[in-house]
Amino acid sequence: SDIYFGSNLGEISTYFGGKHIVLKENAHNNSINCIKVTDSLTDRVNILTGCEDGFLKIWDASFTLIQVISMKNAKILTDLVDQRAFAI
Repeated sequence: SDIYFGSNLGEISTYFGGKHIVLKENAHNNSINCIKVTDSLTDRVNILTGCEDGFLKIWDASFTLIQVISMKNAKILTDLVDQRAFAI
């Protein structure tokens, strides 16, 4: 499936074959507000999730957690880029 969405329970889900499928339970502690799947020219695809809990999480294509970034500590965009968390 190409569609991923977050729930108010902090789950990452998809809708495939007429069924709702939870891909990652407890991905966050609160409502997931945004999800971005990177379009990478390499073999590496990352999924980024942002949540009301104040954290940006970076996952691999199997939904294994790669990195957690506290948005409370990030002052500007360069703070995130300096961490070199992923390649776009």
